[in-house]
Amino acid sequence: MKTKKKTQTFQLIDIRKLADTSLFLAALILLLPLVLFVSRSLLTAYFIIAVLALALLVTIYLLVQAAFTKRDNPELYISFLSFLLIHYMAVLLSLAFHAALVVTTLRSLAIFLWLFACSHVILQVIQVFFVWTLKQVFPDQLAAPKEVQIPSLAKLSPYIDITTQKTYHAMRLGNTALSYIFFIFFAFCIQNSTDIFRMDLHPALLNWVDSNNNWFIFFNCLSLLALIITIRTFTYIEKNKMVANAYQRMKEEFNNRV
Repeated sequence: MKTKKKTQTFQLIDIRKLADTSLFLAALILLLPLVLFVSRSLLTAYFIIAVLALALLVTIYLLVQAAFTKRDNPELYISFLSFLLIHYMAVLLSLAFHAALVVTTLRSLAIFLWLFACSHVILQVIQVFFVWTLKQVFPDQLAAPKEVQIPSLAKLSPYIDITTQKTYHAMRLGNTALSYIFFIFFAFCIQNSTDIFRMDLHPALLNWVDSNNNWFIFFNCLSLLALIITIRTFTYIEKNKMVANAYQRMKEEFNNRV
């Protein structure tokens, strides 16, 4: 019985869409920059370049794989991989230049892109926590008679009026915009709180963060996160209703033809 409940809980988690190998590789390319950053004084430049090049190839592989399985990816997974792809490219390019201004600019870009990728993990952790607390309140669920594969939005579009399409698209764009705002704000909060990357950041960017340090605090980050969760909750319900109504119209038209 416990195994069955664990299976039901796992099926509700977004990252379960990833294969075990893909999940391991995604975690590896996320943690690798931090490991290299902490231990860079102990490693040779050639070894670091080789590891970074290999990580770049792995990221490209995962990105191509995700592009071919677009509907089966966790939310913002392609965005997560894109940030890491540009991160590794920026780090490798920074090793090819000697001009201090160019190097610090590329390293600043790489650092914040990595922090943006870490922000994706925060959102996934919150989703896992939500599912876990959900199963504490509702340990079981009504078994569906059979699993229904909902058609894509492209196939459902003839059954959705233009006003509903605009509403759906606006909600999706709004959720995406809020997510990216959180990524940026989270990155600046981490830098403002820890100063771990101070020596590698561009002086102009560092001065701007320092001059606005009253904004980039944990409380504001938490408030923004709470706002995002609230808005995403309401839009999730509304978007599901729109899709369900369109699917019902599709079924009714098919039944009438039969």
